[in-house]
Amino acid sequence: MALLDRNQLVVEDFLGELVKRFGRHQVYTDGGSHYLAACKSLDLEHRVYRFGSWMHEVIERANELNVWVMKWSGDLTPMKVEEI
Repeated sequence: MALLDRNQLVVEDFLGELVKRFGRHQVYTDGGSHYLAACKSLDLEHRVYRFGSWMHEVIERANELNVWVMKWSGDLTPMKVEEI
């Protein structure tokens, strides 16, 4: 239960920062309970995409691109990238 609460707080902080920067928008997720709880807490509309749907594919490709860009640019890297 403690891990779920911590994850929810991390998601709330992240979404809260996005709202400050870009305004309020719908939030699409894979249905993780911490996303639902965080959206409810921040009064954001939460939508779940199905695994294998076109939305799932688009989001997964965008995430892969973001990871690649962060890895190779060295900027805003959320984790330490080891030498390749």
